[in-house]
Amino acid sequence: MGLTLYDTARVCFLDESWHSFASVFSENLPDMDIQGNHAPAITTFCCICNKRLHRRVGGMMSCKGSDPRSIAASERRTALLSKPTPPIFVIVNRLFTPLLTRLYGVMIGMLLVYGAFHLSRQTPLYKDHLYQQLISGGRSEKLSAAAELVDVGGQRQLVQALKSRSDDVREVATSALWDLWFREGGSQAYEMTTRAVGRIERNEFREALAELNQIVRQYPDFAEGWNRRATVNWVMGRYEDSLSDCQKVLSLKPEHFGAWQGMARCQMHLMDLEGAVYSLRRAAQIQPHDENTRTLLRRCEKLMRSLPKSPTQQIEQV
Repeated sequence: MGLTLYDTARVCFLDESWHSFASVFSENLPDMDIQGNHAPAITTFCCICNKRLHRRVGGMMSCKGSDPRSIAASERRTALLSKPTPPIFVIVNRLFTPLLTRLYGVMIGMLLVYGAFHLSRQTPLYKDHLYQQLISGGRSEKLSAAAELVDVGGQRQLVQALKSRSDDVREVATSALWDLWFREGGSQAYEMTTRAVGRIERNEFREALAELNQIVRQYPDFAEGWNRRATVNWVMGRYEDSLSDCQKVLSLKPEHFGAWQGMARCQMHLMDLEGAVYSLRRAAQIQPHDENTRTLLRRCEKLMRSLPKSPTQQIEQV
């Protein structure tokens, strides 16, 4: 290695241009005479350069007992590592700075807390707490508890509240149940059913029936769609169709007191008094304090007793 080449390498070293020094050293490796006067300095330069490169790019040069050719090979590998970082890695690195990492941790923690809160609202314990608030709270607390039970699907608690001796509790629970059943099919089914109910209120029964036919086709598990169609069929005098719709409602939702009452009315028009009595008794089990159901049940039982017994019933009585 001549004086000029040595001086060039020395300048690169003193300027801390480690890659430049390595480049000068490796490119002129065949012409270097490391046994000359500059051998100790070159060895020292290589060791220090190796430490600097190792610290910055992972280290590819060997210092102890280093062979010039192995140093050159290591430098070439170092050059590969020193290429510009692809943009995707720059983006990822920026996305995971210490500040952003802490922010992500806070966001994940908030999501976990929200998820835990949402899951806790679905537990029977929480629904029973709302039921106690509905039973024993003030008017505003009753309304709040009932609305929350609608949101969390607390049908069992609302049905249980129908047996309360308090008129206020029963009124709030009944309204909440209708709201719950009305919304069970989803937002689109709710909008379609709302339009059908509006047509019923305007006595547009044929249009309402067409709308409800579409609802039960698209949402066959939506009990309230069948119940509203049963109402339209009953108003139009189609008692057998209405009875069939009520039976469908009860197969989906046995607690639907409205369907039991509707089925009883259809059975009375079809002169099935025994079936009507059974349906009204089932409705009374769900709403034991509902005066309309109890009155209709008494009338139906009285009418059934006044009718002459059939020969089969007379034989059974004997």
